Amino acid sequence: MHGRPTSRLNRKTRYLQLAFNSALEDARAIIPALPQTDRILYEAGTPLLKRYGMHAIREIRALAMRDILSAMSASARSPLEPIVISLLTKLIDTSRTTRANGPKA
Repeated sequence: MHGRPTSRLNRKTRYLQLAFNSALEDARAIIPALPQTDRILYEAGTPLLKRYGMHAIREIRALAMRDILSAMSASARSPLEPIVISLLTKLIDTSRTTRANGPKA
């Protein structure tokens, strides 16, 4: 594997890249207001990472995943999709709670 690294992005597709640099409150306000599309790339900028650490990445990822899950539920094609979406949402919420409160002893 000494070749060029591969990318999951399509070179012919245009993307919008949003960098969050100041506070997580900005991400919490902006991400839910955006259209649900795979053409938006979210970036945790250096100032945000220095201030919040890995929590910033987890929070932005959770916000973006919640939008993807709600888009899937809006266009559910299978009777199982709403159940899977519900379980994934609960998993994300549980994961966030565990990280915030620490693991149970």
